[in-house]
Amino acid sequence: MPYVRYSRASVIILWLAVLAMPIAIFSTTLLYIVGPAVLLALLFFNLTFIALGSSYIPTEELLYKEEESIKPNVECGASGGVNPFSDGQKSPREATTKRMNPISEERRVFVQQKLDEWCANGGYKDSNVNMLTLSRTLCISKNELSLFFDQCLHSNFRIWLSEIRFNAAKKMMLEYPDYNNDIISAECGFSCRTHLYRIFKTKEGCSPTEWRDFHSTDAAQNDSNWA
Repeated sequence: MPYVRYSRASVIILWLAVLAMPIAIFSTTLLYIVGPAVLLALLFFNLTFIALGSSYIPTEELLYKEEESIKPNVECGASGGVNPFSDGQKSPREATTKRMNPISEERRVFVQQKLDEWCANGGYKDSNVNMLTLSRTLCISKNELSLFFDQCLHSNFRIWLSEIRFNAAKKMMLEYPDYNNDIISAECGFSCRTHLYRIFKTKEGCSPTEWRDFHSTDAAQNDSNWA
């Protein structure tokens, strides 16, 4: 990514200019040269980091766009196009899964326990977690985890993790009604608030605020009925 290289270069240039300042203070001639250089280095530093921040795309956004771009190709057979895995052919993922031996019941219980412990310890709150980091944390091979998600949960890691975070967000909204959506999304591991909005729109058909208001009103009515 070019913005990263520019940002690193700007940091080096800024440090060199700052180190030259103490020497330039004792010389008026050098000060006229180093002073503007420091200002230019500071300007370059700010511009590169502003450009880096504006071009940054959260990981979940990239995965969502990638998944959306793959869907039309996979489903093109239903729209009259040519399905690359039609005529009884298996996709590479399905073929790989079929070739691998099924997980034993003992390993299923073990992996499920490890995942439950990981969720109980708040591992899903890390917005940078991925299949590799989860595999290293649980001391379970990545292939076995993939096989477990496919055979036992009939899902994949991204969908499973999104569901875990979604349920955690709903629980937190009810337990902490004063928390805004920014805090909820950050505490539940969503890399940005827009992903929280998207998953609520997809699964509940409403925004997180609307869902919270509806269930808060419902809970208040139940309390009044019991009273």
